[in-house]
Amino acid sequence: MKYALLFLIGLLSAAPAIADPIPCTSTPSAAVSHFVTHNNEYGGHVNAHVLGQTPPNGYSQFNRTLFASDVIYEQAWTALENDDPPLYCVESPQIGAEAARSIQLDLNSRQCTNANIAGVCTASNAVVTRYVRFTFRAVPKGQGSQGAKWILYTAYPAATP
Repeated sequence: MKYALLFLIGLLSAAPAIADPIPCTSTPSAAVSHFVTHNNEYGGHVNAHVLGQTPPNGYSQFNRTLFASDVIYEQAWTALENDDPPLYCVESPQIGAEAARSIQLDLNSRQCTNANIAGVCTASNAVVTRYVRFTFRAVPKGQGSQGAKWILYTAYPAATP
C-alpha cells in the first residue's frame, strides 16, 4: 500500500501542469499587435476601424463605424486593460481560436460614408457609440515556429454590444 501511494504521488507530480489563462491584454504578442503602427503586420485589421489610418489590403473603412482617432482607440484599449474581470486568453491556443468582449464605453465616433482606392475614409458623419468590441485571435507564430500566438484581430466602436 505504501508503495502504491508513492507511485500515485509520483505520477501526479509528473503530470503536466495545466496553464492558467492570462489576460489577453497582457500577452506580449497581443500587447504589441494592438498598436495601430503594428496591427496590420501582425495580421489584424484594427486600422480598418480607426479614422486616419490605412486599412490592410482587402479592407476598406467605407460604411464602417470608426474610432475618431488613434488617441480615442488607445483610450478604449486602456479601458479593456482595466476591465474587471479581464478577458482571458489560454496560454497555448489552437490556431484560429478567438477571445472576444464588448465593453461599455461611450464614444464620439465616425461613420465612414466614402473611401478612396486604398480604403481610407475620405468622408464621415459623427455618431455616438456606446460599446467597443475587441476580438483577439490565435495566429501561427511564424517561420520555423510551432504553435500560435495571440494578436488583437479587430476592435471597433458599436451602438450595441
